[in-house]
Amino acid sequence: MIVVLDSGIWISAFQFGGAPQAAVESVFSEHTVAFCDQIVAEIRATPVRKFSWKDEEVLAILTEYTSDGKHVEVTGAFVRLALRFCVIHLLGGESHDVSLHGGFL
Repeated sequence: MIVVLDSGIWISAFQFGGAPQAAVESVFSEHTVAFCDQIVAEIRATPVRKFSWKDEEVLAILTEYTSDGKHVEVTGAFVRLALRFCVIHLLGGESHDVSLHGGFL
């Protein structure tokens, strides 16, 4: 299954661990994770801005995860991403303006 993790899930996993970290690890161990430049940019910026992380720290963790995922280019509505690729579960709470260009299935 392809899973898209909202940036809030990633950020909570990095900052707080616990259930968000367990969710990220579980998803990566069992599914293919799709991510885009917009989500990666938010994941990189937020811990630095809100929690005083160093960019290098965030990048090191993020690079480890994204090397096992699928990078996609997106525009449009977030739900279209799910519909286009028959995604069953979307983890996150906010709307994103994304849809997939080109498939990887």
